[in-house]
Amino acid sequence: MSLSIGIVGLPNVGKSTLFTALTKKTGLAANYPFATIDPNVGIVDVPDSRLQKLADIVNPGRIVPATVEFVDIAGLVKGANEGEGLGNQFLANIRETDAICEVVRYFKDPNVMREVGRTGEFVDPAGDADTIMTELILADMGTLEKQLPKLEKEAKRDKELMPKFEVAKRLLAWLNEGKRAASMEMTDEERAAAKGLFLLTMKPILYVANVDEDMLNEDLAPIDGVKPLPICANIDLYTGFIYKMLGVPETLFTPLFAVARMAGWSAHRMEELFCAHRIIRPAYRPVIEPLEYKPLADR
Repeated sequence: MSLSIGIVGLPNVGKSTLFTALTKKTGLAANYPFATIDPNVGIVDVPDSRLQKLADIVNPGRIVPATVEFVDIAGLVKGANEGEGLGNQFLANIRETDAICEVVRYFKDPNVMREVGRTGEFVDPAGDADTIMTELILADMGTLEKQLPKLEKEAKRDKELMPKFEVAKRLLAWLNEGKRAASMEMTDEERAAAKGLFLLTMKPILYVANVDEDMLNEDLAPIDGVKPLPICANIDLYTGFIYKMLGVPETLFTPLFAVARMAGWSAHRMEELFCAHRIIRPAYRPVIEPLEYKPLADR
């Protein structure tokens, strides 16, 4: 069974771009919130040079490497635990994964929307990470508040279930202080009992800092005690290479790329809105007469 990692974060921080880079599977990366509604899933082989050495010894019929399943989950927003921005659906997607990879925006791009109606170069990595953690904590508190009455009744009937009830009460008080469940001290027995509560903040979290190119070697401050991994997921390498060959100024890279993809984004979004729940979807047809090809020198 493969390890499942959910890629989460606020809208427009580069989750789908990172997903595409990791899995080579196209996910819609668009400059508007909730471009991703249904999660994209990609499975990647884990490279391990030891496999071939073992295969040379035992001569198996085939080599099956370990795999990692990456799940591109739509952007969470403040109030997600109460259903804001389809939050309940997205939190449920996170619950099904084994670990969380949270993408945090460090890059400064005035053309990429931070939230609905707000653009600019202002970034607040710590604040953004705190927003996501708060939503996960509030969702876990809601989960425990629903489970506790049932756990209490079960513990009265079966004393072996008392440790699960007691740890659930402790965890609710801990979460109420704004702390994630995984950071609470627990015995091995308590930790095993807590695993059955299916809390989001019990999952391991890796922070990925989506930075500008010139920030890749910077020493970034820890987030929640974890050193973020810097990557630059906003560079379309092939497009950037072509633009550089043509002598296009770097300040025009993002506008040109956005304009070039706008028709595709719009078509994809309209299909999601109108056809997402249909088995048979309409085919595409051109809206203009076909044009004859013209050599580059004649254009």
